[in-house]
Amino acid sequence: MEIEEAGPNPVRIAREVHRQLGEVAGAVDLKHLANHLDIHEIKYEPLVNIEGALVTDASRACGSILVNSKSRKTRRRFTIAHELGHYLNLSHVESAENGFWCNKSDLNVNKLNRLIGPDRQENQEVEANRFASELLMPSRQIKRSLSEEICLEEVFSLAKIYGVSKEAMARRYAELRTEQLAILFSKDGKLRYPVSSRNMAALCLNEGEVLPHLDQVPFNRHTHVTAEVNRSDWLYADGSSPLICEHYPQRDGYAMTLLRVDE
Repeated sequence: MEIEEAGPNPVRIAREVHRQLGEVAGAVDLKHLANHLDIHEIKYEPLVNIEGALVTDASRACGSILVNSKSRKTRRRFTIAHELGHYLNLSHVESAENGFWCNKSDLNVNKLNRLIGPDRQENQEVEANRFASELLMPSRQIKRSLSEEICLEEVFSLAKIYGVSKEAMARRYAELRTEQLAILFSKDGKLRYPVSSRNMAALCLNEGEVLPHLDQVPFNRHTHVTAEVNRSDWLYADGSSPLICEHYPQRDGYAMTLLRVDE
């Protein structure tokens, strides 16, 4: 009843779930939670066109969840949380005759900060993603655990603790910290997309552009390294504070780059 009283706001719903769960030390036990919500089954199958599905009816008295078994573990956890977001939000309308069927685009967390628009189904998917993010990475709990040092090691440690991907936690990290920072995700040296804290100056890089530090020492060693970089290569705003860059190469040409203003 308390969850229903939280209304349609996905963050409020997730926080009410956490209030009832009590203080969870680390990753939420999604199977345990689903059982208590009358989700009778979480089934894993190799799927082609969808990532997950919630089989239920308009009353949401009970249901079952289908998950793409071919996806990595952290993605499967996010998918389950996403479907629980549909299940608990009674303002959501089924996308099919027997529930919700969600593809990779629906679970695109890059849409988390998108403004609500006229497309009801797309709005529902954004809200389900926001619920999943708050459920798996509760903002109040993570804020309390943040250290004074800003670094990717903390991001990776939090990702492991909460059972989410490094990329998902990096986005959450930038959102929750109050310092001036940005995290850029790239592939083959080209920017895929950035996320920034509220206080960070605007980046002067567009998606698809080559990151400006990759041909400079010490970054051209293709190792995890931290060094000061030229502000004007990265930011529109002038300033006297140093800009520190931490670059972390990953597999298959992917990389994560953290920029922070050393205040």
